[in-house]
Amino acid sequence: MMTKNEIQKWVKEFPLLETIMAAEEVFWRNPKYHAFAQAIQTIPLRERDVKEAEERLRRFAPTSRRHFPRRERPTVSSNPL
Repeated sequence: MMTKNEIQKWVKEFPLLETIMAAEEVFWRNPKYHAFAQAIQTIPLRERDVKEAEERLRRFAPTSRRHFPRRERPTVSSNPL
């Protein structure tokens, strides 16, 4: 449990918390978001990394099917909703 002082400190640092704590609707835009074309230039992710991840998905597909039987085939979703 947080103390009242800790909460006040967080609210001062993150004013949007006040709205959240009041259970009001909130829209938050990630200030560190960048378009893919810009972001891909600054991250160390390359085609080889993607291919290796794809191979891991294939290798663990039987385990995924066993633990998540409702999935027809294991996939990585870019949209969790």
